[in-house]
Amino acid sequence: MRRRLLSILALSILVASTLVGCAPSSSMLTVFSITEGDVFVMKAGTDNWTEGEVGMSLETGDSIKTGDNSNAKITFFDGSTIELQAGTEIEITSLDISGEDGSTTITLEQIIGNTISRVTKILDPGSRYEVETPAGVVAVRGSVMQVYVIEDGTTWVVNLEGDIWAVAQGVELQISEGQQCIIRPGQQPELIYLDEIGPGVWSLSVIGEGIEATVTEEGVVVDIAFNAAEVFLAAARTTYDLEGDFDIRMDYELTTWPQGSGVRIGLAVEVSGSPNSLVQVQRVGFGHGSDFPTYPREVYLVVSDQGVHETTITSTDDLSGTLRIRRTGETLTCYYATSDGWYELYNTEWPADDVWVGIDTWSHEPEFGGEEVSVLMRTVQIVEPLA
Repeated sequence: MRRRLLSILALSILVASTLVGCAPSSSMLTVFSITEGDVFVMKAGTDNWTEGEVGMSLETGDSIKTGDNSNAKITFFDGSTIELQAGTEIEITSLDISGEDGSTTITLEQIIGNTISRVTKILDPGSRYEVETPAGVVAVRGSVMQVYVIEDGTTWVVNLEGDIWAVAQGVELQISEGQQCIIRPGQQPELIYLDEIGPGVWSLSVIGEGIEATVTEEGVVVDIAFNAAEVFLAAARTTYDLEGDFDIRMDYELTTWPQGSGVRIGLAVEVSGSPNSLVQVQRVGFGHGSDFPTYPREVYLVVSDQGVHETTITSTDDLSGTLRIRRTGETLTCYYATSDGWYELYNTEWPADDVWVGIDTWSHEPEFGGEEVSVLMRTVQIVEPLA
């Protein structure tokens, strides 16, 4: 597998703004940080993407995009920032300071991808920070928000802190802190609740060659090529933590699934900041070589930091179903479900601390069977939380 060398490159760039009666000053200086991979800029009036360079200036009309496994952050002249995750493209459509009252305007167009904006407290009623997407506009005032846009323009907005409004089709919807909104093209914005974890709160990573993953309204679609090599993984993690008791479930479909593929899919939880606490329930196609040769090829099982719990290995021919993890107090239980009902695989004592949730599809050589695989990991749902 071709390994990417990670680098940290700090770019100091002067953001050129449209000023009315106000000369540029040191307050206009911003920092563009590339923490991993590739970031490209297309200057206003051109159609060529060029690599970001130290000292490059950004101005109205410039576009920025991040490559695979890459991310970047832009800090604007008022101290607000926007973080671009992998596969994101934005355009700066307005940067302005009014000389009359000092009000500021920052307007961005987000074409696709995942961003987090951290906006300084806006006291002047004439100031605004807005992100436009193909489905609508999101306005913030001293807030932290996540905006996720997929190929058809559908937009998810998560209010992580502060005051946020979504506007589409003539309707303005306030999104309270901790709430999530979906805006579908041509439709009004509507609230969805964080007991339904949608694509807007997933952080998606893809590692290795021969594997692709796409977040859709249904969930995460993973395609693995026949020539995928070495270790390859598509993983999505929640961008917020769960508190207290919970009951979480992931529906899956194995849309292209040769027997003995060597591929695993899983639903996992892990105590935040404690990597040795991972527990994952999996649907597995054992593959070649040393991949548990004495067991059936198609199984359910549970993995923890202690490895595979062999007593949980259960034969199956299911090509769709549900994986489930439930915590009550300090007890964690893992299940799988088919049309026949729920089956308990594993039960253990486990910390009651905050956790993140993850869904994964992966394999590695020599276990991978060398045939194409396609999987749909449907949107995870928190069924309760429990009282």
